[in-house]
Amino acid sequence: MSNSRMQKLFSPLKLKLDEALDTKVSISTAKGFEAFSEELDEQKYDLAFIQPFDYPWLHDKHGYIPLVKRNAPLEAIVLVKKENEYKSLNDLKKKRIAVISEKAAIIRIFRHSLKEKGMDLDKDFSLVPSKNNFTCMQMLLVDKADACVTLTRAKHWFEMQKKIRPFETIYKSRAYPHTLFVIHPRVSVDRRKKIQEVILKWDDRPPHLRSLNPEKHTFKVAKDSDFDLIRNIIKERK
Repeated sequence: MSNSRMQKLFSPLKLKLDEALDTKVSISTAKGFEAFSEELDEQKYDLAFIQPFDYPWLHDKHGYIPLVKRNAPLEAIVLVKKENEYKSLNDLKKKRIAVISEKAAIIRIFRHSLKEKGMDLDKDFSLVPSKNNFTCMQMLLVDKADACVTLTRAKHWFEMQKKIRPFETIYKSRAYPHTLFVIHPRVSVDRRKKIQEVILKWDDRPPHLRSLNPEKHTFKVAKDSDFDLIRNIIKERK
């Protein structure tokens, strides 16, 4: 996520945290997965929004506490253009699939879901590197790839920005734990509670999705055991 988009997305939350904590909260990130992981390892952040695969090591090594997680399953989806004849993953064998970084949660769960189906991401497909989810779909749109691995939320964002719906979902993985906010143990219990309450009330969905289901909560309380599946996947890869 670019810094400008991150600032736009999280600014409403920052203002609510400023008020609840009676202090100025700063928002920052790093350029790329590797740089962000290094800053997490340096314990730079009091509060961090992370992908599920960063949680186990961050908790075990530095004691970061799960605060809230996105109230939705994380599912890898495979998109193709509607006019193409691809209907299944088997139809895409040896075809060009656009993928983002190997460190991204969506690619790691896609790799795991393929393994459960007896398939191999590296051997069964021709991988085309993509900078991010938006670029992945743009490559598919202009025929630089035959398919794109992404997530439903990113697909909705792309369609909203482009004002077109050119893609069809031909595969969806099973559900995995979603992204979450973690908090450093140096933050007092009282402040943790205030921060948790603010995030639980925050709705970061686009207006058109919010209007479809106004009663749905975007986040819910997270606990360590929610990420047992992620821990098991990491152990399998070692």
